[in-house]
Amino acid sequence: MSASTYNDVALHSSTGAALRSESLWQGLAGVPHQVRYVETSLGVRTRIIEAGDGPPLLFLHGTGGHLEVFLRNIGFFADDFHIVAMDLLGHGYTDLPHDDSLFDWRTVAEHVLSLMDTLGIESAALVGEALGAQVAQWLAVQYPARVQRVVLCGACILPTEDADDVSLMESQAAFQELTARALEDPGSIELMRERMSWLHLKREQVNDEMLDLRVGFWTRPGFTAAHRKLLGSLRTARQNPRTSLSRAALQQLEVPALLVWTEQNPLFGLDSALRLAEYLPTAEVEVFSDSAMWPQFDEAEKFNELVQSWLSAQHRSDLGVMDPLIDLDDPVHLP
Repeated sequence: MSASTYNDVALHSSTGAALRSESLWQGLAGVPHQVRYVETSLGVRTRIIEAGDGPPLLFLHGTGGHLEVFLRNIGFFADDFHIVAMDLLGHGYTDLPHDDSLFDWRTVAEHVLSLMDTLGIESAALVGEALGAQVAQWLAVQYPARVQRVVLCGACILPTEDADDVSLMESQAAFQELTARALEDPGSIELMRERMSWLHLKREQVNDEMLDLRVGFWTRPGFTAAHRKLLGSLRTARQNPRTSLSRAALQQLEVPALLVWTEQNPLFGLDSALRLAEYLPTAEVEVFSDSAMWPQFDEAEKFNELVQSWLSAQHRSDLGVMDPLIDLDDPVHLP
């Protein structure tokens, strides 16, 4: 990997102000990396950041997000992996989908595959949070030869046969209503701060730089219309034959899976992870207590060490060395 390469996207906030000395990008100080645009095999201009050498490890962000949500993770993993974090289709500075095209997690997943093809990545480990986790899970089921192992952070796809979690319907409806308000006024700092506060345990944990970036991305021409289309598809995705996964398909999945959850996830309760783990033959569940929806950000050190240890254990297992990640008697570990 060549020496650090920045562009205006990396060096400036959405308002054009230079990033502060405590910038999120300081986490990559001293880490050779490159921020660039790639036109994928599907013709989608895609913003990515690359760092490190080794086996490929892709980071996939959540709904309304962008690659910066992984800036506390990329540098840590760059010692051992070729890291690629991307703005998903219709997010960040990646192209929006065409007005007349479908926009669901299958469309997003196909964009991820096209980027892998363009970069010459035959298969990779995937780390996804929220929507990115659902995309990673869908890819693991539908294209297992392209996915070596998968880390699902805070969201998943339950099988079509399972009922919705009624205990979370009120909080999910409240978040959807808040998101709708933010899409009506995407330039509102306060609405975006309120929405982003759901990602953390405390409102004061909302990072100002991240907030500024997100307002900039959401005020891009065409973003709100595309995002409404995506959100509409997500509400029915589990029952749509185009995007749904059956219980049988999950039970046949051989791709190793680590489910990283939190005790206070307001949209996907721990029960979702435990239910999914019952179907996945290779699943392990780890539960964090000091974050809400962004353990990779708010508990970055713990998250990094856990995922690194798990990936290393999986690699040793591939080589025939049986070396469990964590003592199964540990009450935090839910096999």
